[in-house]
Amino acid sequence: MKSAWITAGLLVLSFQSHAKPQGGVDGGGGKSVVCRNSKGQITSAQTLDLFEAKNVYNLKLTSFAGTSEEISAKVQGKLKDSIGSGYDYNPFYVRVNRIMKFVPASAVIKPIDDAAEVVLPKNCQLEQLAHYVDDETLLVSQEIWNHLSNTEKAALISHEAVYRVDRAFGAKDSRRARRIVAHLFSDFAFEEVNGGIPKGAKSCTASLNGRMTYQFNYYPSTDGKNTVMQFEWFDGKPVFTKKTATFPIALPWLSSLPSRCNGNPECKVTEGVVASKFEGVGSVQVSRGVFKDGPYNREMFYLEDAVGKHTLNCYPGSDDNVVQLEVTKSTRYVIPAQTSSCYARKTAAANGTVPELDVEGAYTQIPKLLFKQTNPNRDLFVSAVKVSVSGVDGRETTCTYAGEQLASLSDQWWSSTNKEAVIPMGATAFGTDCPVTCGGFDMDKPYTATGTVKVYGYTQGENGDPQEGVVLSAPVTVSNF
Repeated sequence: MKSAWITAGLLVLSFQSHAKPQGGVDGGGGKSVVCRNSKGQITSAQTLDLFEAKNVYNLKLTSFAGTSEEISAKVQGKLKDSIGSGYDYNPFYVRVNRIMKFVPASAVIKPIDDAAEVVLPKNCQLEQLAHYVDDETLLVSQEIWNHLSNTEKAALISHEAVYRVDRAFGAKDSRRARRIVAHLFSDFAFEEVNGGIPKGAKSCTASLNGRMTYQFNYYPSTDGKNTVMQFEWFDGKPVFTKKTATFPIALPWLSSLPSRCNGNPECKVTEGVVASKFEGVGSVQVSRGVFKDGPYNREMFYLEDAVGKHTLNCYPGSDDNVVQLEVTKSTRYVIPAQTSSCYARKTAAANGTVPELDVEGAYTQIPKLLFKQTNPNRDLFVSAVKVSVSGVDGRETTCTYAGEQLASLSDQWWSSTNKEAVIPMGATAFGTDCPVTCGGFDMDKPYTATGTVKVYGYTQGENGDPQEGVVLSAPVTVSNF
């Protein structure tokens, strides 16, 4: 059986530049609360992050022992335990340590106005502790650094690592980064982002202007009367501790829509209040819209917040969404080289030749696509796989697999008579065994960008049953540091 959407067997690549890191342009760098005597000599120094922990957030700071490196490792462990697989901050800690350059006491680092106003002790003022000259140079005041405790030094490293990621996702100041660091260095008990998610929960993402802004799992409440969303990404940024929103509507949602929308093509379906021990203020709405697609009416769902409508890449709670796509949640890093695609390697192996370097540098890889079917009573025909990665400025890098390039992702597909990408009925799970490799990524500056892996295809039963179109999606994060 031939797929109606199969195209020629070439890997199609297109490239535009990625998110421009904010860095020194927007004034990245840490501030400190410095107290001096009448001779101008430092009597005490503290990062603004930990000063705010006590004086703004009323947190009790943890008493750490060890070197600044050992303390930093402990804090990274706390961060990893909370976020889990949601986001990996370790490379940014490594990078901050690599690019730090100390400025002697005879020089003063230019002040940056990215900090909130705070009430300071007598004879104390905010002084610039660190400043990004560019994305490869972080200047640090040697004079102030020498008066920091090991805990404060570790806090500065954490600030720069967290703020570097925040800037990549559009932050214009360091307020959120300072709040995160303040809580990391306190006795605040972070909850695991994915803690308590029941078996069988479904995942979904939402996007705005081509950029992933929400990622969550959803499942019925304990009593079955409500729906719970548990977020990994919220408002375009990684979540740091368990964050949920409970909606007063039972699963499946689709059966409830006609009465809730009263026949209107667009309406608010439901609203959920956000609950979290950290950044738990606000609410999100789920809305529905209907638009014309030729002779048909197409239905779309959105997550709505103060920013706008974020298109949902699933039908939440729909019973007929029986096929799911999963990819690795770990950050994919850009590799500064050319490489060979699965197609080039398998073709060369068959011909006894050397594989062509058909993927331009720099590239990244998605190790495996995992398909899950809850009701596998139909064949699933995969027509194309498209990876799109968008920076904060909306520019996009894409690669598309179809035809024999697509078939080369699986030995089973490649060895089939017509090299068709088919997952047969009865298979509850199927995984590819060769990575999706995408090239053309920018290597000029560090960045972290979000994207989506989309799979296009259709399902079909026996005896020539009608084809039913399927579009699956899963989020991906790409980083160059």
